Amino acid sequence: MLKAIHAAAIVKKLGLFIGFLFIYAPAFSEPLVKLALRLQQGIEDYPNIKIAVLEFPYINGRQSDGSAVVQERLTTLFAKNKKITVIERNLLQKVAGELKLQASGAMDETSTQKMGKLLGAEAVLTGTLNDLNDKEVEINARVLIIQTGKIAAAEKITVKKTWKDAAVPRGPAVNDIAAMIARLNENEKYTFKTVNFKSGKIQRTYFKDDVCAGAVSKVCDRQTAKNAVAVELIGKSGRLLKRTGKLPDGFYSEYYDDGALKTVKTLIKSKEYGPLKTYFPGGILQNEAYYVAGKLDGPVKIYGETGKLQFEQDFKNGVSNGYFREYGADGKVKAETFYKDGYIASPPDERPAVKIITVNSKKLARGSEFDFYEEKKYLCKIILDSGLNILSEQGQCPSGVAKLYSTEGKLEKEFVFEGNKFSALKIFNDEGNVTTEKNYVSD
Repeated sequence: MLKAIHAAAIVKKLGLFIGFLFIYAPAFSEPLVKLALRLQQGIEDYPNIKIAVLEFPYINGRQSDGSAVVQERLTTLFAKNKKITVIERNLLQKVAGELKLQASGAMDETSTQKMGKLLGAEAVLTGTLNDLNDKEVEINARVLIIQTGKIAAAEKITVKKTWKDAAVPRGPAVNDIAAMIARLNENEKYTFKTVNFKSGKIQRTYFKDDVCAGAVSKVCDRQTAKNAVAVELIGKSGRLLKRTGKLPDGFYSEYYDDGALKTVKTLIKSKEYGPLKTYFPGGILQNEAYYVAGKLDGPVKIYGETGKLQFEQDFKNGVSNGYFREYGADGKVKAETFYKDGYIASPPDERPAVKIITVNSKKLARGSEFDFYEEKKYLCKIILDSGLNILSEQGQCPSGVAKLYSTEGKLEKEFVFEGNKFSALKIFNDEGNVTTEKNYVSD
């Protein structure tokens, strides 16, 4: 596959730099394979199930790379089962952000079910971690059925701990970053000046007391020896070659020679956090990006001097993940390429998630009545005779699929709605196989 050429071009244009991913080969694969198989055996009664795999946090709330490592490994193992559809992690994080939740086993049952419904998932794999000693970790895992709230499978295993909790600090959530920035002293303002050498190297000199704000270049230069707090030398690849001095936590700005604002960013523990923006000399936004622990994390946008968006690229943990888009003068997408982990890849299936609808059934003298609800809100009603013919249809259900389960949690019927009309019905046996399928033609 091709390397992410577009992403590299964007980073070069921005003057921002991408870090490297750590390569990790887990030594605990075999126990996790057994765990995945046991959990999958517990949901054999739910064929073609759509499942979301959450992070596995420590029960004491301690931050650790192990939470994401276990999630990623189980996601891969479940994705190998052709009878199971696994929700993409990017979508999982997006929905978690919208709900202002952490997508992990630390969520309560109500939040877990709500997230599952928004994802269009039928089940959620969740759990926790607990250190037994310095070398062993206990994993408690369970699969929760969204429709019924029933735990379909629960397993516990012990694995060798192959990660170091402090080796690679996990990036905080967006809300946590906002809180970190909010705790900074508003008066802790600094400036910096960038010098680009012909060799491709970059030197950044940082000053205290906002000394360069609104100052012309010569004034700022005269203050260098007195007010400089740190100097960085960056290589052509974007790697930090040398730093002298210490960078205080705070808000940093860079200015053009005439005193116009050029760049704004926030540094915490010598790394970029939150938004970074650059401006044209006239004050129009030129670039904007979002950082977590010094790495690009989120959309990077590049604008023209007229203020129109020209390029856009999504990043995750410093690596291009998502679409690179080029825009025309009319504001429409001119070209787009999808990236996964820094490489060009096939775009994901972007069909809209099906809405999860609750079904209540009632036996009648002439057949059966089915009432449909979404979040306890009544939507529509269908009455079928014993031959599955429609006797009555009231209200409107949105396009999607509604599933009726037995008291044992087994799928009994699927109702398909298209254009707000009841269009198809599937009936399943105890083994999860379709025994009857009927299509309805709208007049």
